[in-house]
Amino acid sequence: MFPLLGGAVGHWRWNGIDILRPASPGVGAGAGAEAMAGFPLLPYAGFLGNAELPGFGRLAPGAAPARPGLDGIGWQRPWAVTAAAADSVELMLRHGADRHWPFDFLAVMRFSLASDTLSTTLALTNLDARPMPAGAGFYSVFPIDAFTRFDSDWRGVWELGDDPLPARYHPVVRPAPRLALGWGVNSCFTGWRRAASLAYASHRVTVRAGSGCHYLQCRQSGPAHPEIVLAPVSHAPNAHQMRVPANHGLRQLDTGMRFIVSMSINVEAFT
Repeated sequence: MFPLLGGAVGHWRWNGIDILRPASPGVGAGAGAEAMAGFPLLPYAGFLGNAELPGFGRLAPGAAPARPGLDGIGWQRPWAVTAAAADSVELMLRHGADRHWPFDFLAVMRFSLASDTLSTTLALTNLDARPMPAGAGFYSVFPIDAFTRFDSDWRGVWELGDDPLPARYHPVVRPAPRLALGWGVNSCFTGWRRAASLAYASHRVTVRAGSGCHYLQCRQSGPAHPEIVLAPVSHAPNAHQMRVPANHGLRQLDTGMRFIVSMSINVEAFT
């Protein structure tokens, strides 16, 4: 765990196998959460077009100035450790309204590790006097090889443009399992059934999300990149700027309201 680097996860190994892609070598030498195996997405997920928050103008760039309006601010801020044990940790982030996000909020994230399952819960509470648009999710990077097969189920897909903002939407009949390497995808899947799996030669990794995450963002950059990003999220990218944001998963939290999302990553050995 790297609480000071956006509450990020550095790696997770199971029986000597990397389940999450290990942190990049630059960690500790100026790299941020984007070099890690995973990190939280809040108070929104995906890109916010031109970093414009309707009613508040353009948000100031943060730790990644070349990518303003990307995946919220939680991954760019240090988190405090509020509890820790051999198999669990609790982190907290208290944000005061600023040019990067104009609302006060409190975020509490809990990790627990069993022999074959890593579970994460993220609770976001609006501490502001005004209603706050809210979304959340989890960004996780998994290593893959030429034989890794991906399987999941969803009902539609937002294909992202070069922005990358939603460009085209179309419904999907249940997708067939496919090889993960070489997929070359950068999309947000809607009506997601909240489970996705990666089957390797010796084991299967299954990502499951709680009821708050009905969208799955996937990114795989082609055969030269042996990794895949699976990000269960609560809303579509740029939902804030869509005609009816709530129809695309965005929540509005009144003062004191809390929104909770959860995810588990389970490993099952083949016998």
